[in-house]
Amino acid sequence: MITSILLRNCASYGPNAQTLADLKTVNFVYGSNATGKTTISRLIDRPENYAECTLTWSTASPLKTVVYNKDFVEQNFNQVAGLPGVFTLGRENVEATRQIESLNSEQTSVSDDLLSCMNQLDGSEVGTTGKQQELTQLDNAFKDKCWTIKTKHDEVFRAAFEPNRGSSARFRDEVLRHDEENTAELLELTDLVERASTVFDSESVQLSMIEELDDALLTDLQNNSLLSKPIVGREDVDIAGLINKLGNSDWVQRGRGYLSQSEGLCPFCQRTIDEELEVSLGEYFDGSYDSDKHALGQLVSEYSEQADHVCSAITRTLEESPQFLDTVRLSQLLETLKAVFAQNNELLERKARELSSQIELVSVLETLSQVNDVVRSANRAIQDHNALVENRTLEEFTLRQQIWKFVVTIELGDAIEAYRRERAAVLSAIDSLQQAIQTKQGRLREIEREIQEQEGLRTGIEQTMHEVNSILSSFGFQSFRLDAAGDGPYYKLVRSDGSDARETLSEGEKTFITFLYFYHFLQGGESSGTVTESRVVVFDDPISSLDSDILFLVSSLIQRIFDLARSDEDMIRQVFVLTHNVYFHREVTFNKRRNREQPMNWETFWLLRKFDGETRVVACDENPIKTSYQLLWAEIRNPEQVSSQTIQNTLRRILENYFKFFGGVDPRTYCDRFEGHDRLICQSLFQWVNAGSHLVDDDLYVAVDDVTVEAYLRVFRAIFEVSNHIEHYLMMMGESEEQAA
Repeated sequence: MITSILLRNCASYGPNAQTLADLKTVNFVYGSNATGKTTISRLIDRPENYAECTLTWSTASPLKTVVYNKDFVEQNFNQVAGLPGVFTLGRENVEATRQIESLNSEQTSVSDDLLSCMNQLDGSEVGTTGKQQELTQLDNAFKDKCWTIKTKHDEVFRAAFEPNRGSSARFRDEVLRHDEENTAELLELTDLVERASTVFDSESVQLSMIEELDDALLTDLQNNSLLSKPIVGREDVDIAGLINKLGNSDWVQRGRGYLSQSEGLCPFCQRTIDEELEVSLGEYFDGSYDSDKHALGQLVSEYSEQADHVCSAITRTLEESPQFLDTVRLSQLLETLKAVFAQNNELLERKARELSSQIELVSVLETLSQVNDVVRSANRAIQDHNALVENRTLEEFTLRQQIWKFVVTIELGDAIEAYRRERAAVLSAIDSLQQAIQTKQGRLREIEREIQEQEGLRTGIEQTMHEVNSILSSFGFQSFRLDAAGDGPYYKLVRSDGSDARETLSEGEKTFITFLYFYHFLQGGESSGTVTESRVVVFDDPISSLDSDILFLVSSLIQRIFDLARSDEDMIRQVFVLTHNVYFHREVTFNKRRNREQPMNWETFWLLRKFDGETRVVACDENPIKTSYQLLWAEIRNPEQVSSQTIQNTLRRILENYFKFFGGVDPRTYCDRFEGHDRLICQSLFQWVNAGSHLVDDDLYVAVDDVTVEAYLRVFRAIFEVSNHIEHYLMMMGESEEQAA
């Protein structure tokens, strides 16, 4: 069943999604022309044509959809070969029926056998263990036995059991592998334990070599000539003599920075500086000076980076704590290096500030050499250790094989033999059951095909043709009828004289005959194989220019479809009715069991409205189309909204409609039951009696204000009480008998 429909960006539906949600068995959609009703029917019929629209189904697979709309009329009524035949069960062929009964019996027997095989394979719903569960239980039981042996010897033989110690399933699989492949010598348990204490020692693990430090770059940096070279300006400039004499090259260089800010004055004496001095200063601090300054900056940066690299490398080695490494000595050397590097960094920073100064860095080469001595000492021990491990690898492999040989032969030999024997028997049974299931499923498919072939022998179009013609005749359509079109399963429309009637039918006749064809199509199919297929039915404007009798007939036929859909035994699962005709909507939605206009629990009501050219879907809590009589009751149902100007006429019209239906009403009989002002009100409400059609001027009028509205409503109710029609009043007012009491 369809649970919701989402429409977006198609026909009159815009980008804002419109949704019909919580759909029920029967769903009524009312909308005027061009509001998108046919779009909904086409979406249900061909959802693949609407990329941005969605149908949501309550079932895993969509059901077959059968849609009556103008597309159906055009596709079926205008076919050259005539209407496709609707296959329904007609006069039975005795032999075909006998074959079908025999096939049905065999189908039941094979289905029972199939179910039995499936229960033996997978277990039944009542708890019987199937062969698949039996296999699982057998695997788990053997797995537990293997794990028990692993736990028993794990402390001594854990190295042999790696890497399967963490999983009972992997340990079981390893047991079975060794049982098939292991050819090692079988030793006593005491011999295996003694050898394991030596061969599986933790020192028998291959170790990685420690990387030595490369001191070449630090050596180059430490011996760089810039450190001992005063970086000053050119000596052939006229101001160089005094600068060199005073040794204030750095001071002068820093002072140059103020000249650009002093507006041509000396930053000290504030006298005007001639241009020759500025030119001389520029010539003194030439490109050679800047080049040396830049090179020194790179040296300082590289020395700091290399110092950090050396310290980080030693720190990582200490954190890894390799075996055989003298970590205490290495830690002491690291602290020495850090101190020297810190001292050298300070010297380099001073040189960067005072370029004319000369410095000499403290050498770290001796300390680095000592670090590498510690590393080389550890590496020699590691090499000796790895040589020993390499010689013992074969012994370890041999011991592993011997331990597993002991486990699979002594500890688990009998269990393995029993497990393999029992598992082979279960697998053989599973294989036999699976083959039987495949065979029976194949036979069921063959039986289904044979049944369809036999159904084809006993199905035809005659019954549908006779039923449609019978309905046409009973409603006065004597000028045309359905007839068989040749030998194929097709209809044709003919006049009473046998001539082709398609081109001369009125619009109403075309619509009615196509609807009748569709109605019988719902209860059958286009082929014998689709007769019993579950389906969703859509009626999109099934009436056009039909008269009221045919409108009532179509409504009655559709309501029969509602009853079929609500039953669990029919192939129709859900119905949609879309219409723009108010009278047809009222007829097809009529249900005497409905409380006022509230939907039944199996139906929904929807309105389609257009706003600014786009359709909006409106969910309705009640039937949106009401009779004028129901609207009159709706006016008085809420006392707070009753108008004192219209109350008299509204109540009188209700009484007029209702009591004219019964006829022979004598108002004096009812009015005599009232006294005083209430009697006058009653007389005004019954003024129409014996007067026929009346005008406003002829009415007995009683002035009404807001105060007397309550009196009018009270007398109105009392009229139904004294006339013994209070049940109708309660029904139309939506009150229960308990509330009335």
